[in-house]
Parts: sequence; structure tokens; C-alpha cells
Amino acid sequence: GALVTLDATSVTKAAMSGGVTAISDAEHAAMLRFIQGYEEDGTSRNHVGDILHNKPMVVSYGDKDVIFFGTNEGYIHAINANDADATGGGSELFAYMPSALLPNIPGQYDNSPLTGDVKRIYGADGEMTVWLDDKNKNGRVDSSDGETAYLFFGLRRGGNAYYALDVTNPAKPSLMWSITNNTAGFSQLAQSWSKPAAARLRYKESGTVKYAEVPVFGGGYDAAVY
Repeated sequence: GALVTLDATSVTKAAMSGGVTAISDAEHAAMLRFIQGYEEDGTSRNHVGDILHNKPMVVSYGDKDVIFFGTNEGYIHAINANDADATGGGSELFAYMPSALLPNIPGQYDNSPLTGDVKRIYGADGEMTVWLDDKNKNGRVDSSDGETAYLFFGLRRGGNAYYALDVTNPAKPSLMWSITNNTAGFSQLAQSWSKPAAARLRYKESGTVKYAEVPVFGGGYDAAVY
């Protein structure tokens, strides 16, 4: 589905605090400004979250190459690799934060760890898989040829969830689906450490052999057990 802008409308106080901690109007505004990438005075923070277990992936399109990577600040970033400026940086096409990571914002703002046994904050920490439907086999994605590009990733220590983004148009991504331990049939899904593997499986239904293209991943790491 269509994604929403990360602002005061979509990120309420309750969503940001997880319904546990009271946040004032001033704190709410300051935290939003911070997570959107701005200092108190409105200037850019010139900052990106740490990349721990996630690894950058590059997808070639008709007019540009795009670098996708996730950080423990909670974002999946898409960077245009072909318009680097004098400082070496490319422009950001989008930054997507799963709603499950919104409660991490206060800790990011305060620069403090979460409570309990977790000594640091983890966000979009899992490795990604890019699935390309490259019909003409030229190594580039061209939507005018009916080609598509999908991005699959988990949160690793950031949570119990997997996500699929349609990045066929890197300037306008959409969420294809998400799976969490609250999804029917996945109640035992633990921390999503497994990198999704793209596969084509054969199965039989009502006596007919069929094929399905699927992402395959493990059941996760249960931090409460091990």
C-alpha cells in the first residue's frame, strides 16, 4: 500500500512512546524534527544512523543506480548514486521507517539505550535481498518493459518482522506486505536474523503441478530463550 509521510499526523505521541511514556507537545515536536533530520534551529543534522549487520544493495535503473541500505536509526535509505556532489554524497530518494520502530525515536533523540537487557538501540538491522524481474536481461530495471524490483528485509535485533517494498520506481516506493509475530500463522516468529532468499518452488495443488516465487527465511532468534 501507499506509504505515509513521517510527520505529526502519522507519528502520534502514543505511537512514538509505545503507549508507555507521556510525551509533551514540545518533546513531540522536537523528536519529530530530530528524526526527520534537523537540528533544533532547523538546519540539517548531516547524520545517518549506524549500519551494523545490514549491507548496502545496488539496483540499476534506466537512468540511475540506487543504493539501498538500512540503519539502526530505523530507516531504509535509497540514495541516487549518480548525482554525487563535491562532498561525495548522492541525493536521497526516500527513507522508509517501519511503524514498529517508531517507539525507538525517543531513545534516538535522548541518545540513550532502551530499558532492560538491551544496551543499545537496533532498527533496520537485517540483511536485504533484492528481487529483480529483468525481462530483457540487460541488468537494469525498466518499468516501461513491465520489469519490477522488490526489496525484502528483516529487522534482525530490531524486531520480529519481515517487510517487502516495491522499489520498481525508487522515487515512489510502496509497501507490498509485512509479516510480524502478530500475523496469523507466524505467532512464533522471533527476531528476524535470517536474510530472505529468493526461490522458485514447485508444488502440487488439486493434482496440478504449480510454481510459486517466494522469499524463504528462518524462524528467527529468540532472545528470551538463548
